[in-house]
Amino acid sequence: MVTRVKVNVTWLGKRAGLIPAGTRYSTVAKFAEDENSWTKEAWSILIEFDRSPAEQGNPSEGIARFLVDDAPHQRLVPGVTFELYEGQSKVAKVEIC
Repeated sequence: MVTRVKVNVTWLGKRAGLIPAGTRYSTVAKFAEDENSWTKEAWSILIEFDRSPAEQGNPSEGIARFLVDDAPHQRLVPGVTFELYEGQSKVAKVEIC
């Protein structure tokens, strides 16, 4: 079962100046539960936007889902926040609406 949730994405650091121009963005998500294990066992997230983040500005609204079926879908509930990383760089904070 694929869970899709509405999210607000706040772009951080260098990414804040280079907000994605496309309508799909995928990278590694770090949840609070992953504090000690996320670099070894991370989950990839796909966020789809009706209008690109570059058009929307910062923050941007989209719909998020995990890329694989066996991901911890129970984490995708309103009020949860998580971070997006590109390599070791934190690029965004995501809040599930």
